Amino acid sequence: MTKSASYSTLSEFLLQAGTEYFVIDVSRTRQILDNQVLFDCELNNIPFPRPRQGHAWLCVVFWNKSMNTEHYMWFLKLPVDEQSLLMQAARDEFLNIVVTALGNEFQQIEKQQAELPENPFVFAPNQQQLADCNATIRKYLKLAARPQMKAAINYLKAPSVQPWDTLAVQDISDLALFIEDTEIQHAFMQNIEVLPEPVCVCLFSALEGCQLTENLIDVLLNYHRQCEASLSSMALRALASSQTPKVQKYLEQLISSEQDLDLETLVVIAGRHWQTLVPKANSTQDYLTLYFEKVIKTDSSHALFRGVFADLVQIPELRVFILAMLRSSTQSDSLNRAIATLFNQQGSA
Repeated sequence: MTKSASYSTLSEFLLQAGTEYFVIDVSRTRQILDNQVLFDCELNNIPFPRPRQGHAWLCVVFWNKSMNTEHYMWFLKLPVDEQSLLMQAARDEFLNIVVTALGNEFQQIEKQQAELPENPFVFAPNQQQLADCNATIRKYLKLAARPQMKAAINYLKAPSVQPWDTLAVQDISDLALFIEDTEIQHAFMQNIEVLPEPVCVCLFSALEGCQLTENLIDVLLNYHRQCEASLSSMALRALASSQTPKVQKYLEQLISSEQDLDLETLVVIAGRHWQTLVPKANSTQDYLTLYFEKVIKTDSSHALFRGVFADLVQIPELRVFILAMLRSSTQSDSLNRAIATLFNQQGSA
């Protein structure tokens, strides 16, 4: 019997270790994962809702407020099976690693005690991911703004006055997470078109975890229509958590238009706007098939098609429709050839 045998889930371990916790799902967009949903996923009662590359990517935030005010993060990638159910053997192995390294309870949570030994279930976030999660934690727990926030707001109000490289990535992430603030929102809407590309890349990445107002959505859609190609896909990323009818319609128009879509835009649609591809009962247009046709047109080698297919078929909301597409007798010749490469690849594996 392993040391983790008394715990059936990570959720149970965190509770019994005396911590409070919440989880940020960073698999696709960045959003808070309800603790009950995580618990149900761990028990395989439901599939993980938004896996990416065969894993659930999570930022687990925990603390013990009776001991100190520090918050700690574990960045985890837990494998899922072909039906997007968490692989319980992997989860149990991770629990065993945790209990072996930290014990059954965090008697004194300190930085070195919260750190885990290297193992296959943790990943190192990049600078942007770390900053975005830090900003999310600050907002979710209603912590005081960082002192640097004022300087970041002043930059956004007058970007031509202050050099952009005086700002840290964390400063820009903080701006994005508090974009609903009237002062920040107004400055963003006024100056978005003159912000330098490095600032836009960082800001748009952080915004993908925010539900934006209609005014901000309008500004970003208009920006997407006329921005440089290098920022086009990033502007769409900024709208990832704003799945309003207006955003859905805009994406549907992109997918159904005659214009070709670049690789980055196609990847962002699959990774961040996959909801647009889910067939709707009141629509006669099959955006899922149209999307795959666009993918094939962009990359005739079918490598992109196979990668996007493998990613999207694991999303529970899309899986049944993608499998139905494989069996359809009304596909175009180009789509049939692309589908054939899936089976050819399996046969040669």
